[in-house]
Amino acid sequence: MEPTKTPFQSLTVLSAATSVLLSLLGAAGVAVDPALAAQAVNGAAQIASAVCAGVAIYGRLRATTRIARGR
Repeated sequence: MEPTKTPFQSLTVLSAATSVLLSLLGAAGVAVDPALAAQAVNGAAQIASAVCAGVAIYGRLRATTRIARGR
C-alpha cells in the first residue's frame, strides 16, 4: 500500500457510513404511507444497504492507500 489518506477519501468508510445510516433509518421506523409505501421504503433500504456493503468490500479490495488516523 502507498501513503495514507483521510477516512472521507475511503470508499470503504463512506459505504459503511451510508449503510449504518440506512440501518438506523429503518430501525427508526421511517415510512411514508402505511402499507405499500412502508414495504417499498424497507425494500429500498435493504437493497441500498446491501449495495453499500458490496461497495465497501470492493473498495477495500481495490484500495492501494492506507487510511490515516487522527486527521
